[in-house]
Amino acid sequence: MQQQIKDYGWVPFPYFQHVLIGLLLLGFYNWEKINKTLEEKIYKPIQNEFKNETITLSTKISIALVPIIIMLYLDMKYSSFSMNNLGVTQYVPNDVLDTLLKLIGGYCIIQVAAQDVGLKTGAIQADFVKLPPLQFLMYAGVAFSLTQNRSMSLIAALTYFQLKFFGSEGKTKDVCFE
Repeated sequence: MQQQIKDYGWVPFPYFQHVLIGLLLLGFYNWEKINKTLEEKIYKPIQNEFKNETITLSTKISIALVPIIIMLYLDMKYSSFSMNNLGVTQYVPNDVLDTLLKLIGGYCIIQVAAQDVGLKTGAIQADFVKLPPLQFLMYAGVAFSLTQNRSMSLIAALTYFQLKFFGSEGKTKDVCFE
């Protein structure tokens, strides 16, 4: 059995979680270049070989989810992505972190409810909530409000962006369920 690294859960090396999250975040800002490379090196050859769009789509989603599956496994088995093991709770106390996530998640729910009932959003407010870091916090906040698990909330928010940028190659629709 492999040894856990003190204050990290089990990871291959110290700061592994930070490196993985950092790479994911960098990937979100460079998704077009990464997808172009994946298209040339993996997706087109698979499409040419199998001539089946379902296989190509399944490959894209599988590749997009590899880092998420690694995170889920390490977190479920060793709590490797807990806020404590990430070092967040050294700077932000647990109760403050929980309150902030609930507050941001509550705001997100209110924003969606207001939009659903036809209320208009302020111009600056609309631009503000479209900022990717705020979107990430809002999604993680809503997930935390539902799960009461901060690391699962983090992983859920990262999953959304992984599937958006890599599973869907950044192609978007106005709504998920038409």
